[in-house]
Amino acid sequence: LWRGDVGLSCASICDGCPRCKGMKPTDCCHEQCAAGCTGPKHSDCLACLHVNRSGICELHCPPLFIYNSDIFQSVPNRDGRYTFGASCVRKCPYNYLATEVGSCTLVCPQDNQEVSTDSVQKCEKCSKPCPEGCYGLGVDFLKGVRAVNSSNIQHFAHCTKIFGSLAFLPETFTGDPATNTAPLKPEQLKSFGSLEELTGFLYIESWPETFPDLSIFQNLRIIRGRVLHNGAYSLTLQNLSIVSLGLRSLQEISSGMVLVHQNPNLCFLQKVPWKAIFRNRRQTLANCGILPSENEGLVCFHLCAKGQCWGPGPTQCLACEQFLRGQECVESCNLLDGAVREHVNGTRCLSCHPECLPQNGTETCHGSEADQCMACAHYRDAQYCVERCPSGVKADSSFVPIWKYPDEHGVCRLCPTNCNWPLQWNQPIQQPPPSPSQVTSIIAGVVGALLALVLILIIVVCIKRRRQQERKHAMRRLLQETEVWTAPQA
Repeated sequence: LWRGDVGLSCASICDGCPRCKGMKPTDCCHEQCAAGCTGPKHSDCLACLHVNRSGICELHCPPLFIYNSDIFQSVPNRDGRYTFGASCVRKCPYNYLATEVGSCTLVCPQDNQEVSTDSVQKCEKCSKPCPEGCYGLGVDFLKGVRAVNSSNIQHFAHCTKIFGSLAFLPETFTGDPATNTAPLKPEQLKSFGSLEELTGFLYIESWPETFPDLSIFQNLRIIRGRVLHNGAYSLTLQNLSIVSLGLRSLQEISSGMVLVHQNPNLCFLQKVPWKAIFRNRRQTLANCGILPSENEGLVCFHLCAKGQCWGPGPTQCLACEQFLRGQECVESCNLLDGAVREHVNGTRCLSCHPECLPQNGTETCHGSEADQCMACAHYRDAQYCVERCPSGVKADSSFVPIWKYPDEHGVCRLCPTNCNWPLQWNQPIQQPPPSPSQVTSIIAGVVGALLALVLILIIVVCIKRRRQQERKHAMRRLLQETEVWTAPQA
């Protein structure tokens, strides 16, 4: 037995662990030590054989749940830890998934699905068959596929989250004769219009020349980079003719670096706050090539805050200097004028409800709901502006319809209880539906008629049967009398 670092022979007492720090029997290392040690305890190891829990070498990390024999149940273990590589951690690092068995992983096991609760990403076992997910390159049936092409792009339609990666190579748009794959048409890229999250990497080496940017991915918010291109890059753009990135919704690149290589026309690259998008300090932007000068109007829109943007125009700002209407930065909201009146929520311009009456010289609403109008365009029902007063509408959990009419001030009032059919002022007259009492009367009449018919039928049958029995008895008496009369004569 040897101490590996200096070649000393360990004492024969160290049968349990072939590691020691000296020649004495008391110099033996703990059996959980993978190398030398400074003492006999499992906290004195220089390296752990299995896992390290806060400087203590152990065979396993403490389980997340322990059995309580008093209540015959498994309860959470306050000392429980997740296994992350060779370490025991209280919670999984960002961008890793916590499993139910107490490990940190990049891919959920079979029959599990990825969920997010309280900003914690974890794998949860499916109670039913797991819902079909959208898989990218390198995952499931797309494992081993090199690039997005015309034969697999239909799988990405309407996907908001793709588990895997995306790669666009020259063969994507030129076709692949070796596999008899047709070229991908540029309009087919619209399949990625709803994509918001990508768990792998995005690699683009070829792109349609008619597209000046990557706005196909305008809704992409997160590139997680759980799998990196060449083990380093979560976003790679090279040999493209695009003018701007157009990734206006991108907020986070969780892991990996960004490589921008040989894109001679690409502007606005330095207008993006990459440090705010990266999640850790080791992430960097690697830009290889000469950046074009800002000319021909290729500058950020003047209302972009801090001069930061993904491209030209009011929709490419990372934040607005003044207000945001929809996806555009604007100088002011339509509070007092405009075809569609608005209200301000923070820095956003939001439309008033359609039933709000536009005001002159004052705000039309203080919110987007029908009960937040200053005045109603048609009628007011309680605190809500409505197009018409309720006409035979049933309230929640009620079988009695509500009838209202508008008064001279346009306020909906309940109809008197003795009204059979309310004619609502300034509203079209409709054929009144049968009331509940009428329906009940009709049903009762039909049931009564059926019962009467059944009763009459029973009476008729009884009368006929009685008459038949009477005839039978009369015939029997007649025969008996005839026999008695003829007997003496014989």
